[in-house]
Amino acid sequence: MNFSSTTPVELDTHSSRIRTKDFCSVALQFPDSLLHESTIVAEYLRKLLESDVYILGDTSYGECCVDEVAAEHVNADVIIHFGRACLSPTNRTPVIYVFCKRELHYDSFLEEIKGLDSENQIVLLADVQYQHHLGPLSALLSKQSFKPVVSSIEIGSHDLLPSRRLSSSESLSSSNVIYIGPSTQSLTNLILSASSKVLSIYHFDPQSSSLKLPISSISKRYALIQTASTATTFGLVMGTLGISKYLETLSHLQQAIKKAKKKSYTLAIGKPNVPKLANFPEIDIFVYLSCEENSLIDSKEYLRPIITPFELLLALGKEWTGQWKLDFLSVLDTTIPDVEENASEEEDQLIKRWDGTVKIHGEESSAAEYLQGRSWKGLRIEYDDNTPSMLEAGLEGIARGYGGR
Repeated sequence: MNFSSTTPVELDTHSSRIRTKDFCSVALQFPDSLLHESTIVAEYLRKLLESDVYILGDTSYGECCVDEVAAEHVNADVIIHFGRACLSPTNRTPVIYVFCKRELHYDSFLEEIKGLDSENQIVLLADVQYQHHLGPLSALLSKQSFKPVVSSIEIGSHDLLPSRRLSSSESLSSSNVIYIGPSTQSLTNLILSASSKVLSIYHFDPQSSSLKLPISSISKRYALIQTASTATTFGLVMGTLGISKYLETLSHLQQAIKKAKKKSYTLAIGKPNVPKLANFPEIDIFVYLSCEENSLIDSKEYLRPIITPFELLLALGKEWTGQWKLDFLSVLDTTIPDVEENASEEEDQLIKRWDGTVKIHGEESSAAEYLQGRSWKGLRIEYDDNTPSMLEAGLEGIARGYGGR
């Protein structure tokens, strides 16, 4: 992947804004595929802006998310984010996006959509790197008797995709949606969240110049919800430290789990992978709090399943309206029904039953059961016998060949 020919033009356009705001420290965030060109861009901007320019070499979480944590290490006044972006609202630092625009063959696109019914409205959505093509495509479609609706980027809006605003507010129930861009998480999110709202969703791949009907994975997600509904211990994995209201969302999920009389642990482990999460075998289900671009993780290789915050609320008893939401901020408006109280002596006790399972507050707890099975359970005080132990000589030497006893 290389910078497009329009990238210098984008930089020149944004540089005037930086000078107007009098930003003294500028942080440049690149995806891994563009790091090899980062020094060239940094030197270009340093001469253009006469400001301190820093390169953020490794992102704390997803490449599409703005890394405010890394930018704060250099006291950056503004972040310039290069490449694909999820456009999630940020908390503190101003952000300028340089999408590194990609080319699109209009003739191939028009040839592929000939078979669509022109009576049905066509909604054009695109990956951010192809967003600038939607205006010209709309004009060409209008000449061919189609009725196009174009989406524009507007941070904070959410018309079918995050930070998108449609040019029409009409019903989409009889509309064909065409997504232009590579097969990424954005397409998967669109299929899950919008399939029930529109007639059909098509994917136009600029690389192969082909138009296809993608397959939905909603049945797999529903199966994960069924698994999560029987879990007693949840691990809330932080996938962002920069998206607006992430702390409020975390607190809301913790309260929802507590209200359901289940356990939760909060994990800040950076980018999740199989070895990291395998260190927590006592957790039944992981919940990943991240932007919509990174929220869905294929967990078939993981020890435990991974679900989204919205799927967690469905597992805890939220009524499903048929719509799928991947924006974790949407859970803030959700209330969880109270769990019925059952008067029992076991409610406030930790009980190890005859079959080896452990119950806390009347619920089976895999975490407590795992702790009971450990040979070392942490430092404990033996109140029955306070007599000091005899001092004995221990082992000495290095691990591969201890001496002594």
